[in-house]
Amino acid sequence: MYGNNNDFNNKVIRSVLIACVAVVIGFFRSISAIALPPSGTASIGKFWGFGIVIVIIGITYSIMLFTNKVKNKTGVEPEAIAYEIPDFAMKSLDEYQKIDPAFNVADIVNFCSELFMKLQQCRSEKDYSPVRANLTEMYYSSCEQEAQEMEFSNVKCYVESYAIKDIVPRGYFQKAGSDHLVVRVRGTVKDYTINLKSGKLTGGNKEYPKFIVFEWILSRRMGLKTNPPDKVITMSCPNCGAPLNVQGTVKCPYCGSTVAAMESDWKLNSSKIITLRYL
Repeated sequence: MYGNNNDFNNKVIRSVLIACVAVVIGFFRSISAIALPPSGTASIGKFWGFGIVIVIIGITYSIMLFTNKVKNKTGVEPEAIAYEIPDFAMKSLDEYQKIDPAFNVADIVNFCSELFMKLQQCRSEKDYSPVRANLTEMYYSSCEQEAQEMEFSNVKCYVESYAIKDIVPRGYFQKAGSDHLVVRVRGTVKDYTINLKSGKLTGGNKEYPKFIVFEWILSRRMGLKTNPPDKVITMSCPNCGAPLNVQGTVKCPYCGSTVAAMESDWKLNSSKIITLRYL
């Protein structure tokens, strides 16, 4: 699942409650000191104490109603919004084509479109091996760790529908001996997680799809060039071992995995949520 802000909201609620309690107690004590004579303090003190308890309960109940209302509408609390890599931190893709003449933006869009669709299936099946060839080892490990945690918690992710709005390769930068493409992926996903033991909803929403904007970073070793589209390479499928004749990136006819022809093909290195809202 795409994370939520439960911890942050809980801290805010606790802080608000503590502040409200302090204000109410201070108010009643000041009123008592001004309005009550010394002889009446003991007899009326219990009344003020009872009033304080009632006010605290009312404040707590109101906050709980508000937070539950938000949860009932969206399934999770509103998501935080991250920032995209600014344009000034990247170079244009026209410049990259001077370095790599066979580089084609349309191929990047097609690659990201197919990978987005497959990742939704992998999340549902808790198995990322079909797209392992398209992910860096670091990102693949993080996906597998998430799948293992869901398996350990006896939780399953159900992805009912998904669609791509648009895919925009924005630019590139070079860092730590690698070329990195920055790609904006916008789409909609209707998903949720269920605890298989209790049958309870643990995340997402069964009724409302969500609109998501991702920032993907595709990476490959600096200095590598895109293979010409007419170049055929004989290799074995890294997933099932079947022999393949590959031009660029193809789907293995035996296991369905997407196979990159050589190291020169891009791999998804990171994925960050920029915007998330329920429709």
